[in-house]
Amino acid sequence: MSIEHASTSHNLTKRNRSRSVLSLLVGERVRNTYPLYPLCQAISEDLNRPDIEIQAGSLIRLYEVMGALTEQLGGDIQKL
Repeated sequence: MSIEHASTSHNLTKRNRSRSVLSLLVGERVRNTYPLYPLCQAISEDLNRPDIEIQAGSLIRLYEVMGALTEQLGGDIQKL
């Protein structure tokens, strides 16, 4: 095996390990979103309460973030 080939092989192995670690970290981050379900339920309940006023800017930002995430998740689910 040439030095060039060994170097390339080493770099590919290192890159694959990095991807594996990154995939593991992202998977854990997704799994850790499960506690967010009660928070989302609470926000939904708050939005339905007539006695609570929520600033328009906060609602718009929440709408934008949730819309973008929903769209991205939909695309990712379609790829499965």
